[in-house]
Amino acid sequence: IIGMFEGCSSLISLDLSYFNTENVENMEKIFLNCESIKNLDFSNIRTNKLKDMNSIFKGCKSLSSLNLAYLDLNTVENMSYAFSDCNYLKSLELPAIKSTKLLDISNMFENDYLLESINLDKMKIENVINMKEMFKNCRNISRLDFKNINTQNVINMSGLLKGCEKLKELNINNFNTSKVLDMSHMFENLEELEYLDINNFETKNVKNMSYMFSGLFKIKSIDLIN
Repeated sequence: IIGMFEGCSSLISLDLSYFNTENVENMEKIFLNCESIKNLDFSNIRTNKLKDMNSIFKGCKSLSSLNLAYLDLNTVENMSYAFSDCNYLKSLELPAIKSTKLLDISNMFENDYLLESINLDKMKIENVINMKEMFKNCRNISRLDFKNINTQNVINMSGLLKGCEKLKELNINNFNTSKVLDMSHMFENLEELEYLDINNFETKNVKNMSYMFSGLFKIKSIDLIN
């Protein structure tokens, strides 16, 4: 069902109550750029075999809330751009995810300007490789705690938090960065952040750190011991 409703920019509502997805593995781009859709009820959707959610809700600019708490996403491998450009999304309820299969979460929440919080405590991810621009331009989020995300295999963290203008509380104490190659723009324009502790960072393999701390207007302390 890849791209099934892609570009239905005038579609306002959609009844998914009889939509049988029990054997679906790929939902990539099915609602891509459904700019007018305001409500989606996923309570009857089955995702126990799902592998790809790339850009599934990307560009759903009229969605203000989305409840996916009922879904089983433990088999998903790709969630890149899954919720990006949902510019008016304020509330997003994700299910508990415990996964060794999820590899790509790049740009997952990019440009979700009004999103106020994401509970990462529910995401216990072991083998992710790509976290590029995951929260880029999430301007309204004030707190993020990455304690349950294992980053030992991550290669790309470029722009991970870029443009999170209201972010004040950040826990990345458990980050393993031994394989990271790109940290450019990682903390750029965190305008409210005052303290940043990254003394656990290992940077021996990093090739790009350009603009990593650019625009930290209120920063008072950066712990770079290692």
